[in-house]
Amino acid sequence: MTDGLPCSRIQPCLTGLFIHQPFANRDTIWPIQQPTATTNALMTDFVNPLINPTSELADVLDAILRDLAQVVRYEHVRILLLPAVLDVNHARHDDDDTVLVTVRDLGTLGALLAPPEPLPLDKFPLNRLLMTMQKPIVITDTHYSDLWVRNSPSDKIRGWIGAPLVVKGESIGVLTLHASQPGWYTERDGIVVFAFASQAAEAIDKVRLLDQAQSRLHAMMALYDASLDVIGQSQDPDRLLQTLMRRAVELLRAEAGAIYLIEPDHETLRVAITHGFAEEYQGATLRVGEGLGGRVFATGEPIIVDDYRLWPGRAQRYAAEPRFSAIIGVPLRWRRDVLGVLEIMADVTRRTFTAHDRWVAELFANQVAIAMSNARLVEQSRRQLAELSALRNVSLEMTATLELDRVLDAICANVLNLTAAEDTHIYLYDEAADAFTNAVARWRSGESKPAVAQPRRDGLTDRVRRGGQAIVIDDAPTHELYSSPEAQAWGLKSIAGFPLRRAGRTLGVFTVAYITPHHFGEDELRLLNLLADQAAIAIDNALAYRQLQSVLAERERTQQALIRSESLAAVGQLVAGVAHELNNPLASVSSLIQSGLETMGLPYQPIHETSGALPVIRSDQLSPLGMDQLIELADDLAFSLKELRRAKDIVSSLLDLSRQSQSYTEEIDLTVVCQDALRILHNKLKMLPLEVVEHYSADLPMVRGNFANLGQVVLNIIENAVDALEGRPGRITVSTGCAADRAGVWLTVADTGPGIPPDVMANLFHPFFTTKRPGVGTGLGLYISYEIVKRHGGDIKVTTDSAGTEFKVVLPVQVQA
Repeated sequence: MTDGLPCSRIQPCLTGLFIHQPFANRDTIWPIQQPTATTNALMTDFVNPLINPTSELADVLDAILRDLAQVVRYEHVRILLLPAVLDVNHARHDDDDTVLVTVRDLGTLGALLAPPEPLPLDKFPLNRLLMTMQKPIVITDTHYSDLWVRNSPSDKIRGWIGAPLVVKGESIGVLTLHASQPGWYTERDGIVVFAFASQAAEAIDKVRLLDQAQSRLHAMMALYDASLDVIGQSQDPDRLLQTLMRRAVELLRAEAGAIYLIEPDHETLRVAITHGFAEEYQGATLRVGEGLGGRVFATGEPIIVDDYRLWPGRAQRYAAEPRFSAIIGVPLRWRRDVLGVLEIMADVTRRTFTAHDRWVAELFANQVAIAMSNARLVEQSRRQLAELSALRNVSLEMTATLELDRVLDAICANVLNLTAAEDTHIYLYDEAADAFTNAVARWRSGESKPAVAQPRRDGLTDRVRRGGQAIVIDDAPTHELYSSPEAQAWGLKSIAGFPLRRAGRTLGVFTVAYITPHHFGEDELRLLNLLADQAAIAIDNALAYRQLQSVLAERERTQQALIRSESLAAVGQLVAGVAHELNNPLASVSSLIQSGLETMGLPYQPIHETSGALPVIRSDQLSPLGMDQLIELADDLAFSLKELRRAKDIVSSLLDLSRQSQSYTEEIDLTVVCQDALRILHNKLKMLPLEVVEHYSADLPMVRGNFANLGQVVLNIIENAVDALEGRPGRITVSTGCAADRAGVWLTVADTGPGIPPDVMANLFHPFFTTKRPGVGTGLGLYISYEIVKRHGGDIKVTTDSAGTEFKVVLPVQVQA
């Protein structure tokens, strides 16, 4: 431990520190006590300001020495650190733990002396003792200390203090103070220097770690910039690799760099990208395993060479190049493959490469590998871009229409546009009929017509349909399907068939044929398969649209029939009430006519007793009338006219509400619609304990629609209100109005019934839903009313609670039915 020093004179004291026994009964070393809390606090006041994240290591070391001079006298002071702590660019030694590097050497305060060469620990045993024991030593007079080794006759050091710099239990260096006079240093000085060294070591370590963090941050920022280059320059691979190469050389403070790429033979590496003086070697080659680049590629592991000129594995072609000295090589790895090698060259007199440099180089190598992989995809992407752009246009064209014939024609046209084929056929397959239908063909000449001939059983088209997979025949004349004389007459040289599949079903098959020898390449087949997928979607949509149109047409016919049927049923139910309603005014008119005839002295014959012929009136039968009789007769005639007009209005309302034309539209006043409905229902309503209240807007805008249909809506809603009251006393309110902007009108029918339950509300407008007993209601009234209002561009809103229900029909002004 003491490199041959007399260990008998080094003994532990009670404090745990090592004490040197004196020569000739003179004390040269005092027992050094552990630093007290007060001393540590004092030292912290000096050292804490040094721990500044923005400080450089050199600044911190200078500050340490300035603060030390304030508490301990010295004529000369040194701070020596292990090379591994500094990570400086010194020449490498076999064992870096055997030397100390002087990082600060000060004489008189403020004067900076040039640092000497690294100090071997075996030449300076006191330094080794300090780092091994991790305890301070005070020598009051070096002339009387057997620990002191005089290195030269001119050595004038008499007083000396040494303290280890310890961080987390490991010695990283020493702090020494020198004096030319004996007796300068006391036990107190030793305690202070020991405490100061501990705090200083912590500050040095923190700044060192900060330097490492900042170095890594700088590398990561450079890598981030490189990543942006990878993204921004992906369209120009050579320029991108050149940029990455330059950034790596600059970040590692090197002079040159090169990227080797493996040749297609996988046996040769070629210099593809260079920077700096390596540009002279652009295009140079190495065998795999030859030189540094060849070995890195072969092993897949990084290699650092301090001096390439002395390295036994150097390549012969670079042996005479003096600029090849310090070199680091890392593999360009992408997934499991090694694509090449990245080499960085520096001047060995200026620096060599470290483990941190290797880490940075590997980061850049990863970016280079990514860039190279991207470059491989660029050309492929460019090729596919044109295809995808064309395919997109084809897809848009095929889906721009839902008419099946136009879709099939668009598919054929685009197949010929994207290929050099002579013709293309499409056959749609009908599963129900187990046959191909809707066949269409198109030729490059522009001719397009339905395909006349059905595909042969077990032919190409049928095999593709049954197998659900494409069949490609590059040499048709020699294939079994086209070797017959009949097939030979068609002149086909190459043909391929592709299934049109959608949701697990084969909708049909399209074929592409060539009349000249042709090989279906990978790109063409991929394009045709994508086209088949797009075509299947377009055809499926067109078939679904055709089916939907058929269903909608049938639904429209059924709905119109339901409306006519319901309308006629409603008219039939109203006939009895209307007949009774007409009987009252007609009976009054008949009675008044009879009375008038008698007043004039004419005989009266009831109509049912005659054949309908009018009686013959002779002048000798007329009796003279007095003024009173004339006035009475005029009153009877006026009342009769009024009653006849009332009968005419009833008949007109019945005719309006029973009109069966669904396409006829006219200008309609919703108030008139409501009044006619109530007039038709008058005979039914007057027999019930109901109060009917009417509130109509005086200036209601007209709407355009079908009067009979809207009248049926009002009739249905009023009758539902009557049914809701179930014969109990109540009130029905019918009103009309318009929006403030007069863009819409509305009518409401409100009742004072018990309200509609939530479960009924959810199904209110569903067809055939009714709460009435069997045989009473069909469940179509409100459904048909809702459909009529929707066809007029309006809506029906329902609000209900326990106090009653209100139906509100809202219609836009001037909207065609």
